[in-house]
Amino acid sequence: MFFSNNVKDHFHRYFHIALTVVMTGLIIAVLFPDDMQAQKSDHSREAFIGTWSGVLKAGGEELRAVFHIERAEDSALTASMDSPDEGATGISASRVSVDGDSLTLEFESVDGRFEGVLAAADTTIKGMWTKNGRSWPITLSPPGAQASLPSQQPEANPADVKSPEAIVTAAYESISMADGKKPDLDRLRSLFLPEARLIPTGRNNGVPVKNFFSVENYLEGANIEELSKKRFVEYEIHSVMERFGDMAHVFSTYESAVKAEGPEPIGRGINSFQLWYDGKRWWIVNLMWHEERGDLSIPDRYEK
Repeated sequence: MFFSNNVKDHFHRYFHIALTVVMTGLIIAVLFPDDMQAQKSDHSREAFIGTWSGVLKAGGEELRAVFHIERAEDSALTASMDSPDEGATGISASRVSVDGDSLTLEFESVDGRFEGVLAAADTTIKGMWTKNGRSWPITLSPPGAQASLPSQQPEANPADVKSPEAIVTAAYESISMADGKKPDLDRLRSLFLPEARLIPTGRNNGVPVKNFFSVENYLEGANIEELSKKRFVEYEIHSVMERFGDMAHVFSTYESAVKAEGPEPIGRGINSFQLWYDGKRWWIVNLMWHEERGDLSIPDRYEK
């Protein structure tokens, strides 16, 4: 799905880089710089409440991190984290600790930890993020109100989102370039919830692997110009749809082809569309796919 066959070398390189980032992690904890040992002041916990963002430089890449710190009903502090460049939002902190002007956030679910000191007239938090024995410095400051939100969501064509069948058809059409034109990426974006995930699965040297992308992250790894020249297309050959209330699931068997090289398919697989109806339109919540390979054929029940 989504250009994964005829840009195999390009995508596999991107896939493994992204997988390394995911496995290594964005996030943070270890020893602190010397200035963290400075005498603590009597800052109120209130000074930490709000949204803080910074940029983590890891492996030659710059990744944004956004922390949301709030006061719970029992006056305790709670926190969550977003990693916009990895498409991750709402990672809950398992522990929030404030000691004077020092802040500690622990995220057991990702084995991460942030430690920082409030400085510069309460306008920055200078700290470290640690994960898997590696640490990176990061300075947090209050961001704009939309720091962790994706870019403006394009408005969908009502015909594309009126039914589960329609939204799946629109997804295939938006990435197909039989006429040599570029894919309609705004149309594609309009089909997905902002927090939606694209999840390619497969095998790497025989080991099952998966990865999680936001729509934007995934598109960044696709060579759109080259695909357009080769007139890449992807189309559904069979589907099975199940629905209950406002949720639906479509198991969609696909074929992909490069029309510049001939009519024969270059790959096949199954797309698993998870869909949700908000009372007015359908959305793609998640899209997971698996390509057919030599030792894994598509079962007859999912064929034409």
